[in-house]
Amino acid sequence: FDMTYEDMQITSAGQDQNGSPAWVTANDGEATVRGIEIELQSTLGEHFLLDASIGNTDFQYVRVPTLQDCLNKGFPASSCTGLIDVDSNPGRTPEWKASLNFGYVTMLGSGSQIALRYGISYQGETLYGANNDPLTFAPAFSLHNARVTWTSPDDSWEAALFGTNVTDERAIQSKLNFLNLFGTVQTTYVRPEEWALAIKKRF
Repeated sequence: FDMTYEDMQITSAGQDQNGSPAWVTANDGEATVRGIEIELQSTLGEHFLLDASIGNTDFQYVRVPTLQDCLNKGFPASSCTGLIDVDSNPGRTPEWKASLNFGYVTMLGSGSQIALRYGISYQGETLYGANNDPLTFAPAFSLHNARVTWTSPDDSWEAALFGTNVTDERAIQSKLNFLNLFGTVQTTYVRPEEWALAIKKRF
């Protein structure tokens, strides 16, 4: 894909005219977004399934709000803080993402079906803030999920045991720098290892 993003709404941390914390927003940005996505789905023999995907995104700012743009919108100079550098990386846009899922399906002697599935998802290094702020950097990570599903012969009952983040990866899914506003850096992590049992009845 290859596209141009015009009139981007770009938000930065600042202060309102009363000196209180506020978000300064302007529709003055422009960027180019190029990349590639590849997906694969395959059946291997009678029982095995495989699907995979990989994506690369190249995001580049072309034009971003300047100090003068902020002043023209009626904000005092003291509020025009956190403006984005045109050469900075975009927030929340990792360069690489990928996934790989394996499946196995077979019929049991009773006529019921058992399905096994194991999946891995990958996200590359990510900056969640503007201007390549190192305090908003999150390293790359992989998450592993697993599922075992039993289905009755008449397809009326289904039971599934499944786990998410089964390797209990401590990965960052958001990181925001509020030092200038509140004196903190807010970090949110993915949910820890979790397991659940689900039973479904179809009528």
